[in-house]
Amino acid sequence: MRISKNQIHRIVREEKRRLVEQSGPLELARVINKHYVTPPEPPQEVLDVLEAYTDGMAEAWSLQWDPGDPVMRSYGQDAWDMQASDASVQLHDQILAILETPDESGHIIQRVEEEADYVEEQLHNGEFYRDSGGVTY
Repeated sequence: MRISKNQIHRIVREEKRRLVEQSGPLELARVINKHYVTPPEPPQEVLDVLEAYTDGMAEAWSLQWDPGDPVMRSYGQDAWDMQASDASVQLHDQILAILETPDESGHIIQRVEEEADYVEEQLHNGEFYRDSGGVTY
């Protein structure tokens, strides 16, 4: 069986995306559980890990660009990368809002994971696409 160069690149991208998605929330959860005290001000280590997590998600989402998808191909990889970046900014802001809100249930990590899933769904639904005028659809 022969594997093309494009297939190898796709496999590598998928594996990298999978690793980022699996390890990012675990590290964020570890730091939140260890250092998070009470709102409204998360400790700097939490903010640093949050930044790394959302940057990793932007990269993972960027790697999901598929040249075989006619819609993605029509707008190009640069447009997809911009959408992934915008999605990660929104995810960062939403997680920060979660951390700054008192949570009596103790389910901060669950809320963070749900928010990440929601933002990724918005990304794939094209909600971060901006035309040349900067309008978000």
